Amino acid sequence: MMFLHWQIASALIALSFFWYTIFFWQTVMVGNDMRYLPHAIIVHSLWFMSWIIVSFPLVITAYEWHRVRSRAAIALSRMDRTPSHDAPLVVDAMEKLEPIGYWNIAASAIAVAASFAIPIFKNFFR
Repeated sequence: MMFLHWQIASALIALSFFWYTIFFWQTVMVGNDMRYLPHAIIVHSLWFMSWIIVSFPLVITAYEWHRVRSRAAIALSRMDRTPSHDAPLVVDAMEKLEPIGYWNIAASAIAVAASFAIPIFKNFFR
């Protein structure tokens, strides 16, 4: 749920600042009006800081998930080996258990990187 919340919040932040990007792109880059360049840098810095603030709870949750999973693996390795406690089997199952799929993480990371990088790269290919 935390990851879904982060995805929605990130999309809303990107959409909110998208209009500023269009305005600054048209004014500063196309219109060559450098008076707005400091404002564009400030607004895009606020965009980046907003995204960092929204992402911080997700980072903390992911850290806690991996910490708890590591502690559970250590506890399992210290257990007595009885037929009812097959520790290696449980550890293997825990390693495969991920709250967020790798493809979902990769797609989200690409979308975030693209939202920040497209305005920059567009300047080089105009």
